[in-house]
Amino acid sequence: LSFWGLMPSCRWLSDSGERFGLRENKKIKYMRRLFGSIVLMCLMTVEAMAYDFSAVCSTGQTLYYNIIGSDSVEVTHQNTTTPFNTTCPTGALTIPSTVTNGSKTYKVTGIGSYAFSTCVGLTSVTIPGSVSKIKDYRFSICTNLKSITVESANAHYKSVDGVLYNKRGDTLICCPEGRTGDFTIPDGVTTLYSNAFSYCQL
Repeated sequence: LSFWGLMPSCRWLSDSGERFGLRENKKIKYMRRLFGSIVLMCLMTVEAMAYDFSAVCSTGQTLYYNIIGSDSVEVTHQNTTTPFNTTCPTGALTIPSTVTNGSKTYKVTGIGSYAFSTCVGLTSVTIPGSVSKIKDYRFSICTNLKSITVESANAHYKSVDGVLYNKRGDTLICCPEGRTGDFTIPDGVTTLYSNAFSYCQL
């Protein structure tokens, strides 16, 4: 058998190898696209959830919570992008000191950024003694919020005439946006918290 007699077979093997390679490349590209789509779907699912769970409080409103410790949660917002809340509490809201999800009960220790952002129907908020941290923009664009009350047992915050201060009273944290008329900063206040008077109608 001459060398030239083998050439057609060699060419066939070469062509088959190229075709095989093309098929493999197509498979790899397909798998990459499929994997990318799965990852994107997972990311979209994660981004859609700005909270760990929700629960209805004693005053009948639905609040959203993030778990921040083994036994503690903070009140958070509903959506990951603006508007941060599309299902908002209205009227008078009392934030609970504890909340149950499934069989586990958590202590409510914080109010997160944008927790009540754009809740224009909110008129008053009562903060429980369990809350030890309140973040920025917690009541942003709550244009009808007229009063913030803090339970006397709270070791970190207090309210005077519906305005939120730290417990010592030397830092003014938040003047409700729906408050109108004149307001005099009390003696002893040395610090104004970031966004303390944002959107206020004073």
